Amino acid sequence: FGGKKQAAADGVAQKSGLPVGDVVNLLGTLAPIVMGALGKKKKEEGLDASGVATALQADQAKAKAESGGILGMLDADGDGDLDLFLSNTAKWTTDTYEPIGRYYTGASTLLQLFDSEIERNVFYRNNGDGTFSVATAEAGLEGVGWGGDSAALDYDEDGDQDLLVTNMFGGSVLYRNDGKGR
Repeated sequence: FGGKKQAAADGVAQKSGLPVGDVVNLLGTLAPIVMGALGKKKKEEGLDASGVATALQADQAKAKAESGGILGMLDADGDGDLDLFLSNTAKWTTDTYEPIGRYYTGASTLLQLFDSEIERNVFYRNNGDGTFSVATAEAGLEGVGWGGDSAALDYDEDGDQDLLVTNMFGGSVLYRNDGKGR
């Protein structure tokens, strides 16, 4: 971010409602990951800056349409590093890209929608060194599909962040943290 790190953090904090200090920490963790992914995409696909931007817009449109995934942040293991939780639902779209509207087309019938492949939640444990490890099964956060929003809270007032995941169909799920990130 160079000299614009604070401005970027202020903007993200304002849009997300997160404290600026948390955003600064999050940007410091995620920036190397994002930049590495962009460099890889540029190299693999031989793209210039404009091509990377176009590819990212297409990837973003597909990610938004393909999954109901909603990102949540919490410190599941109490180590002071924010972990990431992505609730998922199902594959809502086809692989057909509509270039004029810049989106992927969806299922054409309700039956096709209900027959969509279910995608499970994904939990990324922060390793504290700028990397994350998938720890979904270890944390017991696979879910039952059709997940929605998530919220971290200390439901049982034991000092550990628990996780509430709302579901689009069926009941919401409260994952009570055992203090070890499970």
